[in-house]
Amino acid sequence: MSAEWTDEKRKEMLASFFKTAKSEFNRCLEFSMTCENKTIRAHSIQNSRILDNLVVDGHVTMFNLRIDKEKGAQVDYALVGRNNATTFSGLCSDHDNTIFKPIDDEAIDLKNKQHLFLLAYRAVHRELHATMDAAVKIQSSYIKKTELGLDPKDVPSEAGMIAVQKMMISWETYRYKTDFDMAYIKKDFDKICHNTFVFELENPTIAVCALFSVDNHVANDDALRIALNILPISQTQTFVVISYRDVDSLHARAALDRVLTSNGFHQRYELSRFILNNCENFVMSPTYVDSWTDEKKKEERKIERIKIIRIDDEGRLHLHPEEMEFNHIYRSAAEVHWNEETKSLYSPKPCEWTYIDWIRQILGAVRAEYGIELVIDENTSWENIRLISNSMKEN
Repeated sequence: MSAEWTDEKRKEMLASFFKTAKSEFNRCLEFSMTCENKTIRAHSIQNSRILDNLVVDGHVTMFNLRIDKEKGAQVDYALVGRNNATTFSGLCSDHDNTIFKPIDDEAIDLKNKQHLFLLAYRAVHRELHATMDAAVKIQSSYIKKTELGLDPKDVPSEAGMIAVQKMMISWETYRYKTDFDMAYIKKDFDKICHNTFVFELENPTIAVCALFSVDNHVANDDALRIALNILPISQTQTFVVISYRDVDSLHARAALDRVLTSNGFHQRYELSRFILNNCENFVMSPTYVDSWTDEKKKEERKIERIKIIRIDDEGRLHLHPEEMEFNHIYRSAAEVHWNEETKSLYSPKPCEWTYIDWIRQILGAVRAEYGIELVIDENTSWENIRLISNSMKEN
């Protein structure tokens, strides 16, 4: 049985949370995973050539996720110094310089297969580091709760479920990276496919380096992953590089259909939707963001906390948002529905998929249809946890 949340234990957990949040996972994630050298703050988006075209007074604009004691997770805009923007401590200096030297020292050439591969490879490195960092932090929080008696050590709990989920995501991302590692070692750059565009713009607005999974799409019994790089190489020209494994090409092109088959303003619009719905590692020009109206700024940063995750008597998964209603979620055609009576998003009883798969499906459907990020945090209540736990074990 878990202990009660006393004021003293809440304060201790809060102190532990902020201490963990300030820490960062440090390990060189080069292809052999054996390097023990000290890591550096490596840029996922090149500082000298790319960020140069976005900065104002040495800063770019990024979304900033913060925790409000009263309101929970909040997203703001923040000016970030160019030397800190898009950095991650996932490579040592030697490996960062050796692996990515061609795209750091040479002008990006969209016809150079090695250049395109390395752009995607850097996004993969950065995403693996992000998933490992998240897994370590969530696990640390869970261990602290068990030490305080707030969570049992030997039976499933919501905190334990989240910790295991984050570790699974990290492991899946590592497995994905090994395909890129082998292609790098063998210099078999054709293993990765690319779609490239060149946008002629009056002013550069955004730079992106991201690897993400595409909701509602599965490739080779695994989540479909796509790497996206958007690089303003000058004040008037921006390169776009979309990358994916050759074995995923049919699924990737289907998922990217709206982007690949449009052009001009419409193509840029479809790409911007793709970024907002799937990416978090991007920076914007402060001048561009300053031109937005207050209403547009609010639209671009919508998030909603999930207050309850439960399984009903018929075995269906329900996610209860804190305030918002999603009456038109059926338009996503993702087998996700809205229950007006219970004010919850729900899925069918799982057959081939697990409950964890359906949680991802619901999150993805809301993201795709509404552009809203549903957030599961430590205050989310989990009901019928054992059913979900057994689902994870089977998965």
